[in-house]
Amino acid sequence: MLLAVVLATTHIQFDDRPPGFLASAYAQDDLPSDTNEAANVLFVRALQAIADADIAGTAAARLALLQQAQTDLDRIVRDYPGADLAVQIISQQRIGAFDPRELIRDIRSAERAAAREIRRAEREAARQAQDAAIEAERAQGFAAAELERAAICPDRPDPCALLADAMATVERMPREIYRIRALSQVAGAHATIGLVAAAGLAFADAEQLADEIPGYHWRDNGRWSIAIGQAEGGLFEEARATTGEINDDLVRALALSSIASRLAGADDLEQAEATFAEAVNLVVGVSEAWDNPEDTHKWLRDLSHIAVEQARSGFVESAQLALAHLSGVEVVTAHGDALLYLSQVQVLADIGLATAIAGLADEASEAFTDALTAALVIDDDGDRRFALIRIVHAQADAGFFEDARAWVAETVDADLRDQLLRAIAANQAHASLFDDALTTAGAIASPEVRRSALWTVAGAQANADLLTDALETLAEADALTVTHEAERPGGRIWALARIARAEAAAGHIDEARRRFADAMVGAEAVDDDIRPGYALEYIAEAQAEAAASVFRAD
Repeated sequence: MLLAVVLATTHIQFDDRPPGFLASAYAQDDLPSDTNEAANVLFVRALQAIADADIAGTAAARLALLQQAQTDLDRIVRDYPGADLAVQIISQQRIGAFDPRELIRDIRSAERAAAREIRRAEREAARQAQDAAIEAERAQGFAAAELERAAICPDRPDPCALLADAMATVERMPREIYRIRALSQVAGAHATIGLVAAAGLAFADAEQLADEIPGYHWRDNGRWSIAIGQAEGGLFEEARATTGEINDDLVRALALSSIASRLAGADDLEQAEATFAEAVNLVVGVSEAWDNPEDTHKWLRDLSHIAVEQARSGFVESAQLALAHLSGVEVVTAHGDALLYLSQVQVLADIGLATAIAGLADEASEAFTDALTAALVIDDDGDRRFALIRIVHAQADAGFFEDARAWVAETVDADLRDQLLRAIAANQAHASLFDDALTTAGAIASPEVRRSALWTVAGAQANADLLTDALETLAEADALTVTHEAERPGGRIWALARIARAEAAAGHIDEARRRFADAMVGAEAVDDDIRPGYALEYIAEAQAEAAASVFRAD
């Protein structure tokens, strides 16, 4: 259309030429001897190139046609300076509907578009090459995994079957952070029983999920979970490499602390202590860049958590050194922000717990008292209740059961009292004080809360391989008549998963798999968006643990 308009409004003289003359001239460059006529042919050829450029399929093709048009115009000026067109072109006059200046602008625009097109093509080629390399690597991984299974699973059918169940559970989970956690634990169990190639594939899937999850905070937490799974599987080098991909320094410090505790569990005490020190130094280094209370409490909270992990792992003196950095905990006293008070409570509770583990009972008691003082000034009822439950959990975890019960006795809020008793019962059960835990649970007035506490006790009994007791406690919980049947369904699913794990460890594989299936039915019946993921995570992790325990027993 443009060509027709230009030709209709441009004064170019043609004599009678046979059809196809311009096409022949375009193809063979057999120009007339007359100056004006030769210039006219080049000009028409340039217009045709411009028209073709408008329908070119690629930016590169458009650029080539526009450049050809400019070449023809330049040739008119160079080879036929006496032609009328040459004068118009060199003075950048409009020639009918054609403007030489627009052609220059179009060429520049086409150059940019062509450059973008090249970059896109290069990126696409690189992506395809990367995808091909990944696919090739995965194909090699699948082949290696099959060889491993062929070598291990015929002699170890039970752990392999449990791992297959665990992977199937993971596949039923939504693509969220709890799926990454579960997949990482299942991958670690694969590594534990010698299925290293399968573990690598599972970890690669977890890493891809972490890369895809929205928000850098969740991505970092996903990588933290992967590092824990790698450390659980004894892949400490890989775990360290994963922590290097965590952007947030505090999350990376917590991941290093998790690795250190696994190193201690593997009796690599030298590396464990060094890794804990690295985590502490990282948190302390971050603190030097912050000067506002909220940020300060982030690092105080994380440092206190690391100190607890150090103390649990037997590095009491190192934990004390870490706690020495927490002298600034009082900074929030002058601020009314509830979040900061909650942080203060958590830090003080952790200090109390770490100090108690270190054997310093008086200092621990003082920290717990300070934590209670901080909790009681929180205005919001919900936040204050949460803070008090957190403190009682820490007291009970530290073995300060009498102190915790004394605080419960002073509590006038019946619902809060039940929640605190549940916290005490849970920690008594985890400390294998099962008779005390059952007594505490029996003192809970609310059937819903008592049932939840009994589920926790049943799971802890199963962890201690007290299967008969665990089943009795589960039956006692299930016999309770409650108002809200769906309240905390994850508690029962967790208990079922722990019982199934214990059954597997005892060699009752068929019973374990049936109980895992029952737990799965319960998890998928939960009617909300979040809890099913957590419930399935409980099951997948228990299945993975069961596989590892059966393998070790064999």
